[in-house]
Amino acid sequence: MTEKWHSQWVLTCIALAADAAVAEPRRFDDWAVDKGTWYQEAYTRNTSDEVLGVFCLLETQQCLAYFVGQNRCTVGNMIPVLVNADTGAALHKTSCQLLEGGGEILYINVFEDFAIVGTFMAARSLGIAVPLESGKFRALRFSLIGSNEAIQSARRLPDGVRSRARDGGVF
Repeated sequence: MTEKWHSQWVLTCIALAADAAVAEPRRFDDWAVDKGTWYQEAYTRNTSDEVLGVFCLLETQQCLAYFVGQNRCTVGNMIPVLVNADTGAALHKTSCQLLEGGGEILYINVFEDFAIVGTFMAARSLGIAVPLESGKFRALRFSLIGSNEAIQSARRLPDGVRSRARDGGVF
């Protein structure tokens, strides 16, 4: 399966996941974990109702890191963002994707490099500066308190699911 097709498939799954959760999200301080029959997701919301998270598919045992802000973007475009945390700052590439479902339209930014999750798990807070078409930036701030436990939970295979990974079951 090609990387682009996989990303689009995962995004479709994220759109459907809101209605497919098996139980109430489990809380880990400022983060939560939703577990469905075919996905697991760790995420946090800020005071502006923007979301930062990690979404994992059980079937493929692959995960992606994403954020949903209030900005619009051109679907398919690569968007550079500056990520700043108490552990340091770095430039990251994201791709803009459009999700439609439940009467909502969301523009989701998927991080191209999953290594960003290491920052999610090591830092206590994170900011993302997103360039806007107006020439200005939109700043998003997220708490990472509880992210380590939440992301580990979302990446842990549930009982009865056989691992395809070489590392013994954590995808």
